[in-house]
Amino acid sequence: MRPAPPLPIEPMPPEPNLARRRFLASRLSSSWRAMYSSVDSPAIASEPRGSPRPDIVGLGRARWRAPSASLGTWLRGARDQRLAGTPVDLLKPGVRAATERVRFCAVQTIYHVSPAHTRDHAARQQHRQPSLAERRGAGRASSFGAMAALIASLNCKSKAAAAATPGAFATDACFFSRGAHTYAVPASLHEENRANLLERLRDHPPGLCVFAGGVDRVREDTDHEELFRQESYFQYLFGVAEPGWVGTIELPSGKAVLFAPELAPEYAVWMGKIATREELTARYRVEVRWLSELAPHRAAFGAAYRLRGRNSDSGATIQEARPPPPGLEPFADDDAEFNALFLALAEARVHKSENEIALLRYASWVTSNAHADVMPRATPGTYEYQLEARFLYHCFDTGGCRNCAYTSICACGPNAAVLHYGHAGAPNARQLQLGDFALLDMGAEYHCYCSDITCTMPVG
Repeated sequence: MRPAPPLPIEPMPPEPNLARRRFLASRLSSSWRAMYSSVDSPAIASEPRGSPRPDIVGLGRARWRAPSASLGTWLRGARDQRLAGTPVDLLKPGVRAATERVRFCAVQTIYHVSPAHTRDHAARQQHRQPSLAERRGAGRASSFGAMAALIASLNCKSKAAAAATPGAFATDACFFSRGAHTYAVPASLHEENRANLLERLRDHPPGLCVFAGGVDRVREDTDHEELFRQESYFQYLFGVAEPGWVGTIELPSGKAVLFAPELAPEYAVWMGKIATREELTARYRVEVRWLSELAPHRAAFGAAYRLRGRNSDSGATIQEARPPPPGLEPFADDDAEFNALFLALAEARVHKSENEIALLRYASWVTSNAHADVMPRATPGTYEYQLEARFLYHCFDTGGCRNCAYTSICACGPNAAVLHYGHAGAPNARQLQLGDFALLDMGAEYHCYCSDITCTMPVG
């Protein structure tokens, strides 16, 4: 294989004490200097006089790097030829010091090139042919760069006006946004979703549809609160960010009411200002009442519709996996038609509106950009978790996606055969090796709308 050509090195002025070191070297016998200047070294003889060496990098004005292994071996061998049979420890201290100075001056003589030689070397570099490794690296960078530019040019952000106050749940026509550089969820999104559900329940008897939101959880026996993510059915209909809420929709009028938990005054000390009902109503564009008013509201309707169903994976029912919140127990089993609400809502979520499609397109666009950002970093020596970290950073930093759709799978080498690799027992911890295949299965989530993209590429 053709060796890599030498790299250009800018000429450097001599060190302040260089003259003194050269003077000390000149104190040695002429045979010493002749021996060092006449040693036949193929590594040096094959290059033009004064050409910089590629294996010495990072030279500073007052800091000289140690010579490379090949050059150091040559210098030590030359010294041993001159002092054959003389143990180094028996040399006088002055001779040993002078020997090291000669080695230092020899290195300086080779690498301290003149400006003319530097210009000649730069000219040769401009006309040389790139090596195979350089061509592969340039092609890889060009491919990834072109792909990233193409994905970024799609620009799947909302065409609507950005929120007046950047941040989550702005109070203008934008229902949800993480800032002007992210997608602006329109206020009509959840209204359309509720209308989609009512269309599938129009032939059912009048009643009240009751939906329980997700609840917050703490880690084991600590007070550490896990990052809350809303229950998907509740999010689809109302878009509420906080835990512990309940929502209702009247049949057949479609009037929606939200019931929020009344927070203790101590909540403000730890979690911030407590919003009023008027502020919550303006935020979610649905009438908001306190949770203590749920039971009287339910009593005004003869029939109630609740989500029923059994998870085909775990075998648990909705009530077993997530017990009803306070205020729903008295009528938890009072259903107008068993499982009618669940079937209708599940069918409604299958058929996406234009606003939902645009939101899913944005989540996929952010995911695609993040994958394109990760791909060039899939190099030997990198760890799988570093690829995951880069993906998470890109999604949150540029796309406003705080959550991911699922646990990231960064499976490289034999780990790619594990379907759900990346869990706590196998936490994306393998180091990438040359020749591995990297299987990256990662997806962003924005406003609880998810993307799922898997990419496979060679490492190297």
